[in-house]
Amino acid sequence: MKRLSVFQWLWGTCQFSAQGDFPERFLNLAARADLGLWDIRRRNGQVTACILAGRYRRLLPLARRCGVRLKSTGKHGLPFRLLPYRRRAGMPLGFLIFCGLLWFLSLFVWTIELPQLSPEVQPKLEQALLDCGLKQGVQRSRISGKLIGSELMLNVDELSWAGVSVNGSRVVVDARELEPIAPPVDISRPCNIVAKTGGVVVTITSAAGDLVAQKEQTVAAGDLLISGVSELSDGSVQLVHAMGEVTARVGHHLETEVPFAQRATERSGRVITLRRAMALGVEIPLYYGKQPKGEFEREWEQWNWQVGKVQLPLSVRTERWYELRTVNRIIDEEEALRRAKEDIESQLAALELTEVLSRSEDIAIDDKGVRITAEISGLDSIGVEEEIFVG
Repeated sequence: MKRLSVFQWLWGTCQFSAQGDFPERFLNLAARADLGLWDIRRRNGQVTACILAGRYRRLLPLARRCGVRLKSTGKHGLPFRLLPYRRRAGMPLGFLIFCGLLWFLSLFVWTIELPQLSPEVQPKLEQALLDCGLKQGVQRSRISGKLIGSELMLNVDELSWAGVSVNGSRVVVDARELEPIAPPVDISRPCNIVAKTGGVVVTITSAAGDLVAQKEQTVAAGDLLISGVSELSDGSVQLVHAMGEVTARVGHHLETEVPFAQRATERSGRVITLRRAMALGVEIPLYYGKQPKGEFEREWEQWNWQVGKVQLPLSVRTERWYELRTVNRIIDEEEALRRAKEDIESQLAALELTEVLSRSEDIAIDDKGVRITAEISGLDSIGVEEEIFVG
């Protein structure tokens, strides 16, 4: 027999043989009655064919009219597979309960797929979704993709676009971040360019306003570099928004000290493992008691139940709480020197100098620790705006 189609397997099929004087007439009558025979073959003076199991009884009167004897030679399909369980009431009842439970669960949101945004915007998006009522386990009928997308745009200022689509029990959230744009310069506001720190002017250019400082001039913090008060040829004065770039050679004194005696926090070796199950947004603790109190460091991992590419609304979260303790520790000279140099480099990077021209360091080591002082000379942009207030 040929391989059954899905429809034939669900309804069940019956394979039979017809033997008699007029099997061809029997086949013609079956065709006129539109009984849908298939896989018809003639073997050893008899005809074999297949029919849907529910239509087999309709062949019997046709066979009697033609003097043909029918004999069932095989039964296939789902109804005959379930036949041995017809006296077990739990089987059909369990099947109905399974179908009902599957239909009930399909009314809720199983998974929510979020876009990958910047670390600053991602928590805001997740909180905005919770404020809109979108979370795992909520009813699909309560979700309006257009409404939630509009609320995301209103509540998260960093987004340029947001959309929410519901595909069955899966919700897909898509969003785009705004590209940073430099704020426009308000040239209507008059201001001067003054020095934010002292130094020796190396280069100075003006796009608007009058130059006050000159090259190789030593200036102090707050000195006027480019004036926003311009004098016209007729002797009148005009207030403008001064714009320009001033680079100066500046000096910085950096200092750090690392003692040999350190107080450090480390893990004591005691670990407490807690597990939680999440089903449709409902948290089910899999442990007794309360969360540990005291100073602990927590790490966690989450296992999600996934079938193929479909993530089911069931996950298990494992948390490991590591107890911490504070200990007194003595570090050696090499370690203290390394930490001190790292601190100096961190302070230098925070200065954001355009170029480092010279650098000298003095390292002092005594019985208490390591002390480093550094003298830095470099190029820096020292011009900052200072608004001119008109009374």
